[in-house]
Amino acid sequence: VDGLMEGEWKLYYKSGELQSTVNYVDGLRQGEKKYYWESGELEFTANYVDDLKQGEQISYYESGELEFTVNYVDDLIQGEWKYYYESGELQYTANYVDGAMQGEYKYYRESGELEFTGNYVDDLKQGEWKYYYESGELQYTANYVDGLRQGERKYYYKSGELEHTGTYVDGELQGEYKYYYKSGKLKSIENYVNSILQGEYKEYYESGEIKIRVNYVDGLAQG
Repeated sequence: VDGLMEGEWKLYYKSGELQSTVNYVDGLRQGEKKYYWESGELEFTANYVDDLKQGEQISYYESGELEFTVNYVDDLIQGEWKYYYESGELQYTANYVDGAMQGEYKYYRESGELEFTGNYVDDLKQGEWKYYYESGELQYTANYVDGLRQGERKYYYKSGELEHTGTYVDGELQGEYKYYYKSGKLKSIENYVNSILQGEYKEYYESGEIKIRVNYVDGLAQG
């Protein structure tokens, strides 16, 4: 009608299998859109009002298992996004406000244990992020400002002792990076400029005596 799409539209794969269905009214998508895997399994469903996504979108793996659920308001993601492994286990959760990721983000291993968690502000990582061993112990912490690593990053042994630590400035590793034995004794010390090894590297025996001493220029050992 007047060159505008009207009624139900169907798209097909080259194989002849149905790919998607959607309804148009006066050239605007209205109602449910369905998209299918070439095998015939439903891939996702979404709802449109006046060509804008509204309400819940549900996506499926080709096996039929739920992949993710997300909610739209006026074509912008709003609220909680839940994404699942094909096994059915929760993979991650995120929160959106007006299409931008906001608040806490949690990512899980398929075994169910929390792998890492942190906070987003306007789609950018902000503040402290924590990463965990599969057994549940804290593995390392890192701090972000506007999506870039800033400040000290600390790695820990599973037993809880500090393993190594260094400092980031605007996403680049800068200055001294130190490694420790479980006893707390210094194991090695190296220096970075814009994430590239520069200057003297020292490695120590746990007793404190020097073990290795090497000089680096632009990441390459000298001599």
